[in-house]
Amino acid sequence: MFPLTSFLLYTFVTSITPGPNNIMSMSLGLKVGFKKTLYFNAGVLTGFCIITLLCAFFCAKLNEWIPEIRLPMLVLGTLYLIWLAVKILRSTYDTKAVEPKWIFLKLM
Repeated sequence: MFPLTSFLLYTFVTSITPGPNNIMSMSLGLKVGFKKTLYFNAGVLTGFCIITLLCAFFCAKLNEWIPEIRLPMLVLGTLYLIWLAVKILRSTYDTKAVEPKWIFLKLM
């Protein structure tokens, strides 16, 4: 169906890049500790692998059922990535220092 080694490498790399799951994991780790966060991390890893596997399976099946869709999918995916890159390049950020708000300390 697809190369398993490439799939596992992709899954590993994308699971350690910054994103909402990693931010939740770090936040929970700070709040309850490393050992208590392991179950959450195992759930995130399991869910991520299942979703990635399903996406790979359905993309492979779609390519098998409608082979003509491969080129439009590649073109649309490439255009989308270029659009994202342009949005990032053109974005502006306010670089002046911001006073930290310590509201979260009052909640603890």
